[in-house]
Amino acid sequence: MNNKTNKLIPELRFPEFVNDGEWNQEELGSCLDYLQPTNYLVNSTAYNDKYTIPVLTAGKTFILGYTNEEDGVFSKKLPVIIFDDFTTASKYVDFPFKVKSSAMKILLAKKSNNIKFIFESMQMIKYEVGVHGRHWISVFSILKIPFPSPTEQQKVASCLTSLDELLNAYNDKIENLKNHKKGLMQNVFPQEGEKVPKFRFKEFEKEGDWTETKLGEYLLQNPEYGINAAAVPFSEKLPKYLRITDISEDGRIILNNKVSVDKDVTENNYLSDGDIVLARTGASVGKSYKYRIEDGRLVFAGFLIRVKPNKQKLVSEFLFQFLSTNHYWKWVSFISARSGQPGINGTEYSSMPIKLPPRPEEQQKIADILYSLDNLIKEQVNKIEQLKLHKIGLMQGLFPKVKD
Repeated sequence: MNNKTNKLIPELRFPEFVNDGEWNQEELGSCLDYLQPTNYLVNSTAYNDKYTIPVLTAGKTFILGYTNEEDGVFSKKLPVIIFDDFTTASKYVDFPFKVKSSAMKILLAKKSNNIKFIFESMQMIKYEVGVHGRHWISVFSILKIPFPSPTEQQKVASCLTSLDELLNAYNDKIENLKNHKKGLMQNVFPQEGEKVPKFRFKEFEKEGDWTETKLGEYLLQNPEYGINAAAVPFSEKLPKYLRITDISEDGRIILNNKVSVDKDVTENNYLSDGDIVLARTGASVGKSYKYRIEDGRLVFAGFLIRVKPNKQKLVSEFLFQFLSTNHYWKWVSFISARSGQPGINGTEYSSMPIKLPPRPEEQQKIADILYSLDNLIKEQVNKIEQLKLHKIGLMQGLFPKVKD
């Protein structure tokens, strides 16, 4: 630990640099060369195995597609920083790429500076957002960041790179698990035109064909709408409120933005174990969430529809897993497109076709194996979140604190 809080010395320092003294401060503009590519791609293609060069674009995703064109490729070896006016300001790129957006600039390190070190430093500084939500590079250029010797820069960069590689490995594992689950689901649920799935557990092989029925016939009651009320800031004295936006893409509750509802509610307004809610309108129509007791007491909002499976006939987790199949989403797309505003009402959800095996025990077996995969994925996600927090804490120690 370092008690010289007014000096540019990090709290955490590798032993070989402890006696090297203070870091220097330089403007980013003096540390980086700035290139504005002139050959922007007009079109890009969807991914294809024969295409090898990533196309980078401003927006929610940087890798938009791939191209097999060889002209206009920027750098086959040199790591650079891509500065994006519209998103998170900067990305570190160390592979060949093409550019598809005039909002993106290419930044290279000058002299003997380490580009990875500079990138991580950029994540530690504050910056202003310009008009139209753009991050102006001119603002970054005049900001000062602390610099140690090139050797210490490399050491810090290598340390953070090792963490990034571990994060990438966990992300790859998540993608592999998701792909494995996707392939498994195509085999344990009958596909269009099939009466039995391609794969069946041995104890159920002689049970006969699955039966297509309507969801409503396997519910305890008709689908119900949630309460129509606005959310208020979260309070322990008020019911916790579940909205469409509180449901992740994989059907789990998002806990980092809890809200409440300030309205008299009855016991029936709360979700019970095994209840499933479905989004009924807008871009999220069809999205589902299965309530679990560990999520805490929840009141569900009016843009959600609750279904209560009859546990004697329909295993709740089986239904929840079915709600992520291609068969289900194809039905959602067809039903919701019949009007100008995408939407599915309770009656339509009740009439949704679903294929079920002859015995609930087979439903449970399928649900258990898919649920176990979900838990493995969740474990990897939690590891990633912990690693990200660890990296943030590490960076706060590896870089000196600069006064505003």
